[in-house]
Amino acid sequence: PTHQYTYASNFNVELIAYNNSYTSTATKTIRAVNPNYCTINSLRLNRWASRMSNGNVWDGSAGAAYKHPDIYFIIKNSAGTQLFKSQVVDDCIHPDDGGTITPSYSVGYKMGVNENYTIEFWDEDALVNEGMVSVNCNPLIDDFYYPFSSSITMQTTSGEWRWTMNVTWSLY
Repeated sequence: PTHQYTYASNFNVELIAYNNSYTSTATKTIRAVNPNYCTINSLRLNRWASRMSNGNVWDGSAGAAYKHPDIYFIIKNSAGTQLFKSQVVDDCIHPDDGGTITPSYSVGYKMGVNENYTIEFWDEDALVNEGMVSVNCNPLIDDFYYPFSSSITMQTTSGEWRWTMNVTWSLY
């Protein structure tokens, strides 16, 4: 039999075996532990701002017709060191403009659950990279700690940015 515990603690586990004329019981105390790592296997950007914070469209000035950002993201540690950079998904058409494809990324980055991270989304351009949004997170504290879900959705306070990560939890 299997059972998945949702928090760390000591648990008494009892196994009872039966046959036609005999019953046997074994009881053991086990220790369920929290994972040490969370591996982000993939990330899907479900929602992003349709305009830059200054009101301009992505990839141009307020009068420009071209407004589809080339989105990538990076993960930084608490010291600001870049640990991971995703591939760029070109010409992401915002759902408000009729876009039907959400930017998706293969990641495979393993992070310690006792560390603080920043996830930053960027628009890559030939002339300048424009910062889109920056969000601090900690796997141990934030929404995706209990019950160790394999799918985690995060969003900015405003709800303007939302993404889903498929993750794997592990001890090593």
